[in-house]
Amino acid sequence: MLSFARVVNAVDRRVGLSRQKTYLYKTTRPENWSAPEKSSGPLWELASEDRIGELGNVGMSDPVEARSRLQRGDLCYMLSLDGRVAHYSWVQRSGGHLVREAGRSIHVAPGELWIYDCWTAAWARGKKLYPATLTHIIEEHFRDGYKAAWIYTTEENIASQNAIRRVGFEVVSTFIAFRIGERFLALGRTDPQLREL
Repeated sequence: MLSFARVVNAVDRRVGLSRQKTYLYKTTRPENWSAPEKSSGPLWELASEDRIGELGNVGMSDPVEARSRLQRGDLCYMLSLDGRVAHYSWVQRSGGHLVREAGRSIHVAPGELWIYDCWTAAWARGKKLYPATLTHIIEEHFRDGYKAAWIYTTEENIASQNAIRRVGFEVVSTFIAFRIGERFLALGRTDPQLREL
């Protein structure tokens, strides 16, 4: 039986109204940057079409969306512990990136990447897998010549904000949107560093 709170939350998601704040972060490759030596820490794998179903065990419930992202050219970094996926983070390196909660679609500039839709399984939280994955993604892309990485999170996601800052990202902008049910309407201007589609 559904609790009253769950019913209220479900109704709010469908027809509720709110003001949404999303923080946008950026880190850039410093001049004369040299890649650190690879450590013998966790091993990341890139998700393939045949392993996409495993993301459902962590939190991604739409395999069609996951396949669409892979076909677009996005990368999904998976980190496993004890033989099961514990964390994933997506990376987009071209095209238009939808920042859903901000109601904006941003052009991914050449030499830049957008990290998005990161999730750690409930049983694996507290092990700092998220900041370790962000560090791995940034180092790998900076080693390959990328110059900047972007990431964002909502105002209420304090844990994500802390992990993002710990890795060296800095807040560069705040997106404000008006939420009507599951739709987000952008308010205000986009950061001048970005090109909105």
